Amino acid sequence: VVICLFFVSCTCTSASSENSSGASNDNPSRETGTAKITGTMWMPANNPTALSNPSHAIPVFDALIYISSTQSVPLERGVSCTECALPSQTHALSNHDGTFSLNGIAGGDYWVTITKAGFRRSFEITIADNEFIELDETQTTLPSLHEPDQGAETPSIALVRGTYDEVEVLLAKMGIGQLDFDNKFAWNSEQGVFDVYDARPPGLNDNNFPSVTDLLMDIELMSQYQIILFPCSAGFNGTTLQSYPSIVWQNIRDYISRGGQIYATDWSGEYVDNIFPEQMTFVNSDGFFGGSATDTPASAWDGTTWDASQFGSADGAFPYDIHRAYAMDDDLRAWLTGQEGPIPVLLGGAVIIETGSFDGERFPALHALAQIQSTQAVTIGTDDEGQPVVDTPRVYVVGDVDGFPASCPGAGCQPMTVTFEPVGCGRVMYSTYHAFEMPHQGLLPQERILMYLMMEIGACKSGPIINSVNTVQTL
Repeated sequence: VVICLFFVSCTCTSASSENSSGASNDNPSRETGTAKITGTMWMPANNPTALSNPSHAIPVFDALIYISSTQSVPLERGVSCTECALPSQTHALSNHDGTFSLNGIAGGDYWVTITKAGFRRSFEITIADNEFIELDETQTTLPSLHEPDQGAETPSIALVRGTYDEVEVLLAKMGIGQLDFDNKFAWNSEQGVFDVYDARPPGLNDNNFPSVTDLLMDIELMSQYQIILFPCSAGFNGTTLQSYPSIVWQNIRDYISRGGQIYATDWSGEYVDNIFPEQMTFVNSDGFFGGSATDTPASAWDGTTWDASQFGSADGAFPYDIHRAYAMDDDLRAWLTGQEGPIPVLLGGAVIIETGSFDGERFPALHALAQIQSTQAVTIGTDDEGQPVVDTPRVYVVGDVDGFPASCPGAGCQPMTVTFEPVGCGRVMYSTYHAFEMPHQGLLPQERILMYLMMEIGACKSGPIINSVNTVQTL
């Protein structure tokens, strides 16, 4: 674990890497030759050759590719704090469609590295003067398995298994685990690939996974994972977050401060709203099965301690489907538009899966319960010049929760997928909808978006990094 301990902003770098890529210091000069390398970056297990329908392949946006004369040092697994910095070597970033081009390369022997958010592949290549090389899909697909001896590295992942939202199926569709013949997750295929902690009520842990208690009570164990996934209803062994020991609340906040990432959906919103109550306001509403959704006000956290009596619940609202969701984030919208794959179509009370081209300005998002009313910018501290540092939540997806598609985007829309960066070096992602669990082949638009955001919250940290709160207030 690498973290700066100053009370103001600082520049943090991982002990195992000298920049965001983990590159070494050698510097093949740009524009010193006439050779060229091109290709297309692909999501793990989702290149055209790997899929039964090649047109359903999924590109990677803003991935880094660079060449060096020596192999890069290994990436650090688990939490770390790495400031964004492009390598000194010849490099490029992939476009929205995954394409990239490295130009002006002198002939010679090189290591090629592609990387994004802890996924990294590296291999050797020989290129002649004036040569044009188009890398093949096996070289430009991010790895699914952590096999460093074969030039493949992946982040360490913990899944807190809940009652709903089978995020493990999304992982399997990235080659991180396997599906069975019914397109459901094949339990035991996670062994040696990612770790599972069970959060379901007593009696439902049929795989004898360690309890979520073991994870959240131990900050050092949490810190072994770059990302922890809290899918819908990943409660603390069936209890509310209000009932957790207070050490758990602090451990979650410390985990983010150290550089960890949290991915939470729907009824697991308490992990977000209770622990970080300033950035989002939930809609108060009647709940499902007699429950209720209540927002945790910003006053529940005074910058030092929590008032658990103010903790709310994200377990609210009757289930709803969004007929028109809209990608508010420009890069997400450009990335999603034009991709092809399965699209859910709502016909009365039924859902059928068709195939078509995606539109980032209009796509369905199925099975949501919680609702976000608004997001707030929060002052999380001051920089070394005494200027305020503000965390402004990034809204990726909005939807017409009230059923008026024509108003979205606009006043009728509510945030549905949000990320923010509280004190420290990590990120939090929350989505009101699931990675849809109805068995099907391929990846729906909402599944692809959640895959995209797994990559985005694992990216390096830009801007001032605040490791202690000087001022916390909702703007």
